[in-house]
Parts: sequence; C-alpha cells; structure tokens
Amino acid sequence: MLTKMMQEYYKKPVILLMDEYFGFTGNDVKRLLQSADLEKYGERIQSWYDGYHFGDVDVYCPWDVMNYVRDLQFDPDARPVSYWKNTSSNSIIRSFIDFAGNSITRKLETLMEGGYITEKIEEDLTYDYLHSSEENLWSVLYLTGYLTKVRESELKAFPGENRTALSSPGT
Repeated sequence: MLTKMMQEYYKKPVILLMDEYFGFTGNDVKRLLQSADLEKYGERIQSWYDGYHFGDVDVYCPWDVMNYVRDLQFDPDARPVSYWKNTSSNSIIRSFIDFAGNSITRKLETLMEGGYITEKIEEDLTYDYLHSSEENLWSVLYLTGYLTKVRESELKAFPGENRTALSSPGT
C-alpha cells in the first residue's frame, strides 16, 4: 500500500512536490509582517510581490519582500519597487531573443500585453539542449521565475495535455 502511494506521489512533476518552497507563502509573509510590526502593509505587499503560482501554491518573491520590509523599517512611507530586476545576468534570455522568430515575438507581445500563452514545460533541461527548441525558452523563463503558471480559475480554456498556461508575474 505504501509503495503504491509513493509511486503515485513521485509521478508528479518536481514543481508540484516542492511548490511551497519556491518563495514565501502568504502565511510566511503574514508572520514576517507581524514580527516586524508591519501588518498594515500586507495588502500592498500582496499586490506587488504575490505574483508567482507554482503547482497549487501562490508564493511571494522573497528577495522583494525582505528588501521592502527592510525599507519600511527605515521609512514607513517607502514605496514598493522591483528589487530583483537587477540581481542577475539575463544573458541566456538574451541569447534566445537574439534568435527569436515570429512565433516567439508574438508570444512575448502577448505576455507584455498582460495575456498568457500555453507551452510544454521541460523540467529536465541541461545546458547542452538549452537552445535546441522554442519550448526550452519558455521552460527556462518559467523555471527561473520570469514567467508564472496561470491559476486555473483565470483560464479561458484548458491548456491541453502536458501544457502549462504561463503569464508574467503580477499580471
């Protein structure tokens, strides 16, 4: 019995096995704000930094939340900003875009307009195969947090077997 349950459990994609570990959950942020006596900023933090959906869990960007809480401790009038945007190199993303065809361009435009696209996500990418398909671009963008899974309640239609609806975080 236990073996059968384990087999079913491990058939799930990795992202569903560890979904709450990709960022702060709502409860994590609530506890953090309580400990810093900043509960009144909860809605603002949620609207700015609760843009990621992994598996069945909504998560906040830890880097943004921690930096904003720090700023609020020094200045209660501090405005939220995207702290993470300058924290890494985007060279891999740029290399994909340099070779972008019309299909990629149209999909990027859809995302920038606040829409969503549906793609197959490959979780087992290696650098050897990174540039071998357009699917890999969307997988990289999703797995690195540039894109997030669209909540099922927000979908206009089922994305299809082995496909994930993706949007830009915060849209």
